[in-house]
Amino acid sequence: MRMETGSWKTTLVLLFLVASTDVVAGEIDVAVRGGVTLPFYEQRFPVGVSLPYTEGLAIRQQGDLAVDARGGILFGVGLRFWANGVVGVEGRYESGGIEFDVQEPIFLVAVGPPLPVTIGEFPVTSLTSVDADRLAPVSLNLALRSGRRTRVVLSGGVSYLPALSLVVRQRFTLGLALLDYSMPAIEAGGEIEGRIGANAGLSLELPLGNTAALLVEGRGFVFQSEKFDWDEAQFFGVDPLGRIVVDEMRESLRPVEFTPTFCHFAVGVIYRF
Repeated sequence: MRMETGSWKTTLVLLFLVASTDVVAGEIDVAVRGGVTLPFYEQRFPVGVSLPYTEGLAIRQQGDLAVDARGGILFGVGLRFWANGVVGVEGRYESGGIEFDVQEPIFLVAVGPPLPVTIGEFPVTSLTSVDADRLAPVSLNLALRSGRRTRVVLSGGVSYLPALSLVVRQRFTLGLALLDYSMPAIEAGGEIEGRIGANAGLSLELPLGNTAALLVEGRGFVFQSEKFDWDEAQFFGVDPLGRIVVDEMRESLRPVEFTPTFCHFAVGVIYRF
């Protein structure tokens, strides 16, 4: 059922009346902030591929695939209503980007019978990519503050993280184009459903005149992790050796367990009304 405009106005008035018995004494803060995210996701995928001569190639793996999330750019906005000088209610929105560093395993490949040439072991790496949407939680918090002009604010509460997409794809390229070996890819990921979590943070507000303040803030967000199994990605023209390598990798790799928990450090400006 769609709420009429008059009903929305009535609801907003009631919310302000309930929040404080002294509406005139209330204060509203509007904040705009920017900074960096610090995600906590890091995962190593230990697996050992060791194939004897098959279709003329022998493959031996050294090292593990490792994925480490690193920070990206964050921006956010917030609105706080202070019913009195100490206790307030805060609504906020953040949008933080995340990047990924990948440590590739090394595959030692040797060429031999039944092929007409023999080549000793030489190193070849895989090509791994990680793509993820921005983390964009919406939060409703209880806030406590101290001080009159220079203020310290502690706030925390419930957060909702909307659905986002994450895909980890590993493609094998043995560097043997002259021998016409085509290698497929495996991938893990998909859509992470929206979920409820929590947040808490501490901020320092330094006055910039009578109605504005410089904001310095640190905050953390906690959300439940999500698991994805590896599967064969779409490919064309894969030879039998490629399928053997992919099947062994897919069955040996542990699932991707992505944790969208992160913290951020930000600076911004607060306007007080």
